[in-house]
Amino acid sequence: MFRRMSATTLRDDTPPVARTLTITLLAVMLVVSTLASLPFASQSFMRGAAAASETSVKQALFYDAPSDGTSLATVAARAKLLVFTRGRIGYLNDLRKAGFSGKGLQYILSNEVIGPWTTPGSSCNSSSTPVNNNVANQFGDFCKYIHPNESWFVHNGRGERLTNKHSDGRYSYHMNPASNGWREFARTRIARDLIGDSVKPKIGFDGIYLDNVAVRLYKLQKQLSTSDGAVREFGSDSAYRSAIAGQLAYYGQVLRPAGPLWANVIDDS
Repeated sequence: MFRRMSATTLRDDTPPVARTLTITLLAVMLVVSTLASLPFASQSFMRGAAAASETSVKQALFYDAPSDGTSLATVAARAKLLVFTRGRIGYLNDLRKAGFSGKGLQYILSNEVIGPWTTPGSSCNSSSTPVNNNVANQFGDFCKYIHPNESWFVHNGRGERLTNKHSDGRYSYHMNPASNGWREFARTRIARDLIGDSVKPKIGFDGIYLDNVAVRLYKLQKQLSTSDGAVREFGSDSAYRSAIAGQLAYYGQVLRPAGPLWANVIDDS
């Protein structure tokens, strides 16, 4: 079963930010505040509600370590869930040594890769610095494995790759969830990080957090640098959702026995 996260999604070009989710505590406080204003609220009920509002709620830390100087011991004591990119595994291990006993999930963009600007059949700058938030996270990955496989990409109505330009000159390329080649490459890389293989040992995360799992075509049609209102590979939202469901099921066959597989489902409109 995939978990749907309702928190605001960070763009992959957003500077690392630490966020805490205190939804449960806020909800309890809202209920208590509302009941206290009602004339028929009994004192015995209010005493129970007040006690509930004092319950300690564990928090989640998203994307990066706190930037305000919060100590390892404090984070370890307060956090229950951590979502970091692979580059922050050292910080996660330090938290474990400080007493953290919750889950640490690896943040990965579900169907986006970061790479240099290039077009089909043209040269590709393999020295471009990779980013840890996607599966093409080693030097040369994009140029060697992804760029030559045009069926792995999704395209606009003019046949151009659907991309988004970042301020640092790199690009997000959006990938085709129905492509068997893309699915296999992405799952292999994710499984290597989570489980390990003959090439590399596992990194040390407890599970995977897939970001920007879209259930509509809107973002591809309207929100990217090369969007023109059409997605050549998919004629309808339902066709795209079917591909996403198949992709997640394919990933789950290998990943879910090893740990939690969460997906942040987006429905931009």
